[in-house]
Amino acid sequence: STQSTGHKATRQNGCFVLLTNLLFININVVLLIVILCWTIVRWEVSANPGQVIQDMPPKGGFPKITYARAIPTRGPPGWVWLTAGVLATVLGTGALLRGRRVEKVYKAEKRRTRLAVLPFLQAETDLMLLAADRERRLDEAFIMREVPGWNVDDETGVTRHVPKAPRPTNY
Repeated sequence: STQSTGHKATRQNGCFVLLTNLLFININVVLLIVILCWTIVRWEVSANPGQVIQDMPPKGGFPKITYARAIPTRGPPGWVWLTAGVLATVLGTGALLRGRRVEKVYKAEKRRTRLAVLPFLQAETDLMLLAADRERRLDEAFIMREVPGWNVDDETGVTRHVPKAPRPTNY
């Protein structure tokens, strides 16, 4: 019995030295060595030498291990997002088309208004041209007053240029 205890102590010390030497090599190797040393020590400490002690499960068995993924759902499902996207697209397109239709009506109204006002604008332009022509004639009469026989109504040097009437823009 003294030999076996001395032999056991030698094996335990040998495992300890081996463990300390390999500590910095690889943790997986160290764990494997620890398991092997523990098995050797338990084997020698057993009541019946040569018989291996085996761990047994507790009475009634181990509790069940939950291994299924239990991920909580975040946000609405995909069909809700798809429906919301289609609905937003349809409503946005409808609003866009409705806005274009209203804008078209406004442009047509603006065009009709400008065409209705055009004769009044033309009459105003004609009055401005007549006033400018009258000023020109008065200036010409004043400048040429000392020239004998100068008649303002003569068409000397006057061309028949008719200025263009202002046109409404953006119609």
